[in-house]
Amino acid sequence: MMALRTDQAVGPGTQQGGGSGMGPGAGAGGERTAFQTQSETIGVSDLTRDNGYSAWLNISPVRYLFLQAGYTRSIVYRLDTFSFGIGFNFNLPGM
Repeated sequence: MMALRTDQAVGPGTQQGGGSGMGPGAGAGGERTAFQTQSETIGVSDLTRDNGYSAWLNISPVRYLFLQAGYTRSIVYRLDTFSFGIGFNFNLPGM
């Protein structure tokens, strides 16, 4: 049986921090989000919902090499993230 928790704690610390609502990282109107003004944020599960999207591409040009590239877009935070990775498989027979 699963229990659904409606209040969730999100953040690195356990102390409530204060904030003036202005300063580096402030939004377009000068306001800061709950994540920018407190070390711990407690709220409903929709607090971290982003409704963004991601795209990934994986290719293996040779048997032992893997290349990966990705793009993620955060709608709520207006954040674009690009990433890439290179992987090697040294556990192949004959290597």
